[in-house]
Amino acid sequence: MADIIIRAAKKDYVCDVCGHIIRAGEEYLDKVITHDGKAVRHERYHDECPFVDDLKLQKFIRTFMNSKDIIAVNMHTCKKFHVTSINNGLNLSVGLFDWSWNRVPDVSIEEFLKEYEYE
Repeated sequence: MADIIIRAAKKDYVCDVCGHIIRAGEEYLDKVITHDGKAVRHERYHDECPFVDDLKLQKFIRTFMNSKDIIAVNMHTCKKFHVTSINNGLNLSVGLFDWSWNRVPDVSIEEFLKEYEYE
């Protein structure tokens, strides 16, 4: 389970999304991952990262390539999908199946990064 909390940095942190410094005193988002009610990991990132698009793309591709299982994603409308492929035709796109394993049209990588959550 994960909760996202807005915090003020008490010391400098490195943003987990863009790699830039979150300075002491700045507000940041803290994604607290818990297990059995205990915090097991913190992911800290800017409210608005300066290089989010490129880094989100790199992070997604790295996650997809290193995954041993099919990645489940949520659309911001709470619909769930399975990511089955990254296609490199004329445009980079993501191959998806709905939760019942029915093929749905591919989504451009730009739209995917804006509309879907994969963690």
